[in-house]
Amino acid sequence: MKTKISKKGAVLFCLLSVLTAFTSCSIFRNFKVMAEDGYASLNGKKVTIKSMGDPETDCLVYGYVDSYVSLQMYVQMDASKEAIYTTPLAMGNGPFCFPPLDTGLSFQLIQLRQTAAFGVNIYSPSVGKEGSITFTTKKAGLQFIGAYNFQVDFKTSIGALTPYPRSEQSAYELKTLTKMKSQFKNTDWEALINKRIEEIQNEKK
Repeated sequence: MKTKISKKGAVLFCLLSVLTAFTSCSIFRNFKVMAEDGYASLNGKKVTIKSMGDPETDCLVYGYVDSYVSLQMYVQMDASKEAIYTTPLAMGNGPFCFPPLDTGLSFQLIQLRQTAAFGVNIYSPSVGKEGSITFTTKKAGLQFIGAYNFQVDFKTSIGALTPYPRSEQSAYELKTLTKMKSQFKNTDWEALINKRIEEIQNEKK
């Protein structure tokens, strides 16, 4: 019989886990290398396109973050379920997609890396606060979690994520799916991606 964990207890547990795990620079460097090499990752292990799960059982989450964000790190926030740290595959400036995930898991962005003119900047959104990205894997198949613009206040060095207007979301989703189409060619996900692209294009007519 599983012990029930209150929401406050779960958040506290995850918060402590996140702080412990991500104070390690070596872990961050490993995630960084994987993302730059063109891999998504789960708990520090590379996930290649060829092993990208099953559309019948897994959820393939994708989104868009602008402003030259080259690396994002997310943590699974439900303490009653498996502890997961993951980085999505970056497909150029903006589009990204995660390794296929089980359904019913809740994730939050805890760290992102931005390539700047004078090096690399690292930002850590506040856990549980507005200005971060959160999502729950709802069902098997494709799931778009939105398009965001990332801007930095140079006076305070604080980064902020802002969703693009609803009227522009489908255009960013289409842009992301187009990138995914080439990445997932000849895989079980290709048919779903093509179908969603067709749906968006028909909506615009």
